[in-house]
Order: sequence, then C-alpha cells, then structure tokens
Amino acid sequence: MVSIQEGKKFLMNCCNVSSFLLDSRGDLEHNSSYWRVGKFNGPPGYLKKFIPPIGWTAIGLKVSGRFDGGNDNWLGTSNGFGEWYIGYHGVKSSQAIHNICLSGFKKGPGQQEKYKHNSNSLNNFLYPECGEGAYFAQDIDQAASYTSPISYNGKNYKVVFMCRINPNTVKISEQGYEKDYMIANGEYNEVRPYRVLIKNN
Repeated sequence: MVSIQEGKKFLMNCCNVSSFLLDSRGDLEHNSSYWRVGKFNGPPGYLKKFIPPIGWTAIGLKVSGRFDGGNDNWLGTSNGFGEWYIGYHGVKSSQAIHNICLSGFKKGPGQQEKYKHNSNSLNNFLYPECGEGAYFAQDIDQAASYTSPISYNGKNYKVVFMCRINPNTVKISEQGYEKDYMIANGEYNEVRPYRVLIKNN
C-alpha cells in the first residue's frame, strides 16, 4: 500500500499539486477495518450505496469551509443530513491530476451516455436525458478501469478522485446495481473532489 507521505510526494513532485491545496484531515490509508460496510449516502428516500475504496490511500484536498458559506453538511458531517453522493473518477495523466486539483472537472470527449434516460427522479422531470458532463462511477473498481499507470520515482501509480456530487443536479445513467454512471457538468460547484486516491499499479 502507498503510504500517505509517499502519496503526497507523488502529488507535489510528479503532478505539481501545491501543498496549499492539501488537507491532512482527509488523509487515510484505507483498509477493511476502517470503512463501515453497507453505508449509504444522499438524501432520505434517494440513497445510494457507498462502495469503500479499500486498498487505496487517500490524500485529502482542502475543501472544509470552502463552500456554501462554510456549511460542510455536503461532506456528511451532520449525521448524513444534506450529505451528497460519493462518486469516483479515474485519470490517466499527472497533468489531469494537476488540473482537477486546481480547477475541478470539465466534460470529457466521450459522452456515450448523452442521450440515455436520466434515472435520477430528483430532477428527471426537468432533465429527461443525461446530457453532457464529466463521468463518475459509484464503484471504485469501475473508475479504476479508466486509469492509466503514471510513473514516478521508479514506481507506477493509479489515481482516482473521490468526489461528492449534488444529488439534486446530477444525472444518472442506470447501468445496473452499483454500476450507475453519475454525470455532472461541473457548474455551480455540483461536483467537488475532496480526496485523491492512490494505489500502486
């Protein structure tokens, strides 16, 4: 497993991520004893199952107090009230990691779910189709399949961003249990990366 110190060196030296963007309060070395299996997140009646990133090391990003006038309920800090969905996004290059840490997500070139039905009943009366945006997986392994190994200091790393996504605005293309694509266009801070997950390839 990648140590927290090793992960930070990778981000700062290989991906040119400033230490001012990192927050040690979000650092975790993930293992099965930490995460509560069967956890759900999202608003009451619209919950989604949380697939924990076991085996990945998390480096926290500086997000606490940054949004919504300092209200951190979207992170699940108030017994889940107002908590946003968790989604994973795999990346292929150190430049992409730098860009996302600095300025968030932009829609990608694929957009294969653009015309698919939006199954999010919180907003599909307004947005019947998924439309364009950045893609996020509910399953960490699914997101990891979109990564490419990034070489640094004689080792190869996989990187996945762990994000919170606004349940009220995200579009969901239903693929099957735990395989849904969540699609967010990045406007109005509707998707917020809050941890960088790192693993040896």
